[in-house]
Amino acid sequence: KDATLRQYMLNAMTVNNQGVSVSLYTLAQGNTTFASFINAKLRQSMSETNIYPRGVEVGVEALIASTTWNANAYLKDRLIYSGTPYDPVIYYKTKPVAAAGAYPVTVLISQEVNDCDDAAGWRGDVPGLVGETEGRNGNRVVMIVGPGLDGNVNARGNDIANALETAKDRTSRVDMMSIRIKGAEFRYERSGKSEITGAYIKFSPVLESNESNFYLKICKKDIEDKKVVLNNNTLIQDGAWDLGSHYEGFYEFDWSAQYWTMPAPCTTEKIKTQRKYAHEWYNVDFCGAASTYFPSLSGGTATRDNTKSTFVLTGIQ
Repeated sequence: KDATLRQYMLNAMTVNNQGVSVSLYTLAQGNTTFASFINAKLRQSMSETNIYPRGVEVGVEALIASTTWNANAYLKDRLIYSGTPYDPVIYYKTKPVAAAGAYPVTVLISQEVNDCDDAAGWRGDVPGLVGETEGRNGNRVVMIVGPGLDGNVNARGNDIANALETAKDRTSRVDMMSIRIKGAEFRYERSGKSEITGAYIKFSPVLESNESNFYLKICKKDIEDKKVVLNNNTLIQDGAWDLGSHYEGFYEFDWSAQYWTMPAPCTTEKIKTQRKYAHEWYNVDFCGAASTYFPSLSGGTATRDNTKSTFVLTGIQ
């Protein structure tokens, strides 16, 4: 609601004309007014709604009562999940246009979506649900709050590896035939389904693609039952899979989440995948030459199995 602080946040979320995730802690370091405001709100929230760390951390009652306590820094040091430290960050999906200030600011909480893939938030003072189309609308100021990494560029990108020698094509198209998630502990959404996206790199002889643009929704019952789910998603079209190196990874997809940089395990390539938490991958070890995936020049099938999932691909010449 404060125009000056809103512009301060928008400026901090834009670096070299790209959107970046910026933490509440970092914002507080650069503006004393913001720091005082956010600390007061954090103490008020802990006191009135009895949320963490109240009732958990010893001695926190006295800290909450102190007007000089840096609650922002306190929480930052304790936000760890599955061994990975997270920051409460804000970011946007689409850079707001110059006239975006004419609309009420929309603030979304990227912790969970409903079965229709809508995120909860506010348009000005009015609570409501917002879907991906509105969330990416540059005509509005849409700020998203969620767990993330401070300073992470919120856009797809790659680091290109060294070129290697070409070889004969093995397949020109790759389809995903089936997927099986090995248990409910790998269902990363609490709603009625999980969404899976694939990321593909051909990193020799030249970088060819950085994402297989498909999304697959798998209902929670199929994951709980460890069911083999058949599908017909084309991952790569005219991929020219030669004897050079390739990487294929599969991840949980969350449209309202920030991007996480994910290094491919057998190359210097890096890709960005959009998910709430860094550990929400299904398969990150599809890596090797095409002759490893598809020994025959006419294509065939390739199966990859790990502790979380089993994927079956088919190569079509």
